[in-house]
Amino acid sequence: QKQDWGESYTNKVFAPKVWTIDLESESVRCLVDPEDGTLSCGQATWLSETEVLYVAWQSSERLGIVYCHQRRSQLYSVAVPASDSAAERKPPQQLTADAMDFSCRSPRV
Repeated sequence: QKQDWGESYTNKVFAPKVWTIDLESESVRCLVDPEDGTLSCGQATWLSETEVLYVAWQSSERLGIVYCHQRRSQLYSVAVPASDSAAERKPPQQLTADAMDFSCRSPRV
């Protein structure tokens, strides 16, 4: 059984992802899907018209998400492809060091 998020998120096991919604074309696309389950994404914000900035937390440290604001996290950016073509998709770019000994919250541009 996978570890849940604890506190007010007891019995909720999910891996947050980064999505975009195009209101004109009425399409929804997943930009970031950490398939291996090691990261949980959140607090996404637009960096530009073609790039999204987001925070990723280690999924192995889930308990305490509500009251533990200083948990280790990293900043990432991902390009928004013009189409759903796999050839246009680029992997997310990590913007912070691998050390994971600091906390990134609510990025502002």
